[in-house]
Amino acid sequence: MGNSMKDTFIHQYESQVAHAPLPLQLAETYSISSIIKDTTDKKVYLLKDQRNQPFILKCCSSMYAGALRQEYDFLTHHTNMDCFPDAVTLFEESDMCFLLRDYIKGPLLGEHSEHLYAQYTHFRDFENALLPYMMECCQIISILHHEKPPMIHRDIKPENFVWEESSQMLVLIDIDAGRQFTPSKTRDTIFTGTYGNAAPEQFGFGQSDVRTDVYGLGKTFLSLLSGNESFPESNTDIPGLSADLAAILQKATAFKPEERYTTVLQLQKALSKLQAQRSQKNKKPRSGFDHSLALLFAGIVLGSGIGSGIGVMVAQNSFQTSAVASADTQQQESALPVSETDATKSGNSDTSISHKVSSHSLAEQAGVETFDAYKYQDQIDTIIVAAYQNDASSVASNLETLITQLYEEPELTRNPPEDYSTYDVLPQNYWTRTGMDSVRLRLFYRDSILKENIGSYADYDTQLLNMVRHCLYGTSGSDTSNLYQYAHSTPAERNNYYEFCLSDLLDNVQCVLDQRDNFTCPQEADSQ
Repeated sequence: MGNSMKDTFIHQYESQVAHAPLPLQLAETYSISSIIKDTTDKKVYLLKDQRNQPFILKCCSSMYAGALRQEYDFLTHHTNMDCFPDAVTLFEESDMCFLLRDYIKGPLLGEHSEHLYAQYTHFRDFENALLPYMMECCQIISILHHEKPPMIHRDIKPENFVWEESSQMLVLIDIDAGRQFTPSKTRDTIFTGTYGNAAPEQFGFGQSDVRTDVYGLGKTFLSLLSGNESFPESNTDIPGLSADLAAILQKATAFKPEERYTTVLQLQKALSKLQAQRSQKNKKPRSGFDHSLALLFAGIVLGSGIGSGIGVMVAQNSFQTSAVASADTQQQESALPVSETDATKSGNSDTSISHKVSSHSLAEQAGVETFDAYKYQDQIDTIIVAAYQNDASSVASNLETLITQLYEEPELTRNPPEDYSTYDVLPQNYWTRTGMDSVRLRLFYRDSILKENIGSYADYDTQLLNMVRHCLYGTSGSDTSNLYQYAHSTPAERNNYYEFCLSDLLDNVQCVLDQRDNFTCPQEADSQ
């Protein structure tokens, strides 16, 4: 009986696929491989071309063609962004509208979340592993909201995101439920979306706006955490869910829009702050991150120690040492009463300590030269973008140019630090150094090995690309790198991570050269 029902279903499905109408414009080049969705309003097919390459075909009646046109226009204007699929064509035929786009290979976000859940014993670790994906979802939706006028998605759910295997990035695969925000409208007239994740205003309580998508994201994150596709409104009663994350999601899914986060970037910022707080609780990074980096290329264990600037360091001192020191000296001197200023300059005859007057600041007396690390920010941004785009040649050439210029900075090469590669264990203050001192350590590591290999970085472009990408996607708890934090921050927040982001990039090159030479760097004292 069971086999008979199964056979009947398969026969009916195959017959349905075989007789599914394919528009004449595509019939000669494509064939229907499977039916993904078949409703009265919308149909979605998986197609294969003559080279057996997969594509997605969406079709709807002319009544709903506006949504597909909007999606096509959006995709064609964002072809350079990896978080959206590329559109192929849009056309109408026999009172139907058709949109053909690229197929994105990989598991849906919900499936990927289940895979992550299976990797962790403690729910808190699962939370930490999900936080970067939550922030990435916020970042993608914010792109819609920055359209003129803003585009409101209105149907955010786990199955609308795919974890693309090739790029290791989330891709938003469905935006045809979206609409442009019209300030003059007071409420939505037509429900569009998925009932489990739809905000109250989508049922006629008001007009949907960017806060509607804040709600949708909150519900999506609750679905990922609970493992349930549909979760009761604002219910954060999930076994093991931490109070701090629950509070964020409760605010995101508040019934009244005015009680939610105003924008998805505010939600992203709250999640980022939570992640940073958790990372800072453990200032000493775990050695497992370095272990995974080594396995990625050489299949050997380098041990922990050099890291990739793991975790968010509490030291965030400015690189502009000369300018700051000089300004501080002048401000402190001018703030003194006139009599005290004069006494300081002329000395006190009653004291046994002589004070030699100097017209130079203390920084100048110490030989400090002006160094503005932020002039390299465009180069660093170029390297990160190239890594996301899998451009190994660009990553290698820009790293080589950057490192060459750093070695020409007098302030970075003045009074060289001791080469810690000769140590048995890392110095105790290794993880609490300032960003500038971390860069200096990298430059003099192994007798300035970064400098000695200038001219040959192209020989290791694939390894350099993979190392940088591993940092950009290494997002488990305190092992989240500053490269990831920097790449996912708003322009106003990037300076919080910039100093150690520069150090991380140098460390990536250092790791590749260590692995090439089978060199094991010093380990932390308690990790041996």
